[in-house]
Amino acid sequence: MEKIFYIIDAINTTHSITETAGILHLTVPAVSMALKKEEELIGFNLVDRQAKPMVLTEAGAVYLRYFHKTRMLGDDLKRELLDLQDGDSGTIRLGGTQYINSFYLPSALSEFSRMYPGIKFDLKEDSADNIRQALESGDIDLCISSAPYDEDKYEGYLAFSDEILLAIPKSIKLKDKLRKFALTNKDLKKGVYGYKQGKAPALSEFMELNFMLLSEKNDLYRRCMKFFKSDNLKVNPILKPDQMVTACYLANAGLGATFVSDRLLRQIQPSNLVYFRLNQKNSVREFRVLLSKKHYRSRATQLFIENLQSLSSADSNDNKKLCS
Repeated sequence: MEKIFYIIDAINTTHSITETAGILHLTVPAVSMALKKEEELIGFNLVDRQAKPMVLTEAGAVYLRYFHKTRMLGDDLKRELLDLQDGDSGTIRLGGTQYINSFYLPSALSEFSRMYPGIKFDLKEDSADNIRQALESGDIDLCISSAPYDEDKYEGYLAFSDEILLAIPKSIKLKDKLRKFALTNKDLKKGVYGYKQGKAPALSEFMELNFMLLSEKNDLYRRCMKFFKSDNLKVNPILKPDQMVTACYLANAGLGATFVSDRLLRQIQPSNLVYFRLNQKNSVREFRVLLSKKHYRSRATQLFIENLQSLSSADSNDNKKLCS
């Protein structure tokens, strides 16, 4: 019976019996026979052979759902048994976006690995939406996200916060009344922003600029569109790169303005940009470590959460003046 679950799982991905056979190192007749035998046993078709491409039937979707549940239970069993052993060991499956994995996790993982060298990491990088789906399916143990979450399904622990700034090439001539609000890399590094968010110039003052936004799959794209909508503004981006760091470097090359995290800017310090705070309530983001409540939490995962909470406390103390 176990083989049929793997066949259904593969068909759900490949939509092809031939490709499924190749992935599972079986012959095409063996896959077809296994499907037919199971369908005769339960009295339902598991795949729609007339559909192009092939898809699972409703019964096939039920099989797939129970296969994923069984696999998650097996993973939880392995981790719980591992926790019975002496010493700190195991693997933490962690997911994040390119921004999280590049500009937050390196120092956190390095410090944790020095403290617990026996604990390893399996790091997944993808869009925020896909990472959340991986957490829901049990493919990862935890993720770090700024998006809203269902407190009935997930536990959340504050990891860090950042502030979204408007980054503009120095080569662009701005009105004199705006120049006094311009921040530099030196300001960001010192943590001296000079004015509160409520005193920041309105976004409408910058609408003559060419804007670059991230692609629609990014949470920052949706957040930025809310910035414009709240001020009854419409924007037609000239580019939509997938990554924030790409948008930042394009802006640094003079292509136009974009929205960038102050945390990222403090690390890469682009040479040709100035920055402006936004008079927007959602410009400060809180990122949280999220865990599914329905999965077993290993000792290794708990130790990592406690370490991140310690870093979060230090980060909060260091950056209080940044978000004032």
